[in-house]
Amino acid sequence: GAFREHGYVLLEAAKLEAAFKQPRIVLICLYKGQPVYKVMVGEFNGRKQADQLKTEMARKGVPGIVKDLSTVG
Repeated sequence: GAFREHGYVLLEAAKLEAAFKQPRIVLICLYKGQPVYKVMVGEFNGRKQADQLKTEMARKGVPGIVKDLSTVG
């Protein structure tokens, strides 16, 4: 997810970590000169596990995408 409020993103990140029992990462990026906070949940060695978490999240009403962080550079 992407958020604009620092306090809100920390609350949401903690909720996601607790709900899915996965580590989370909060990134701070700039978009049009304004800070945007991105939350990533989970750490996996393969796509299959990541897709399983994405499916579980969707069942609970939390949309997401799978991102291969090895390609981020």
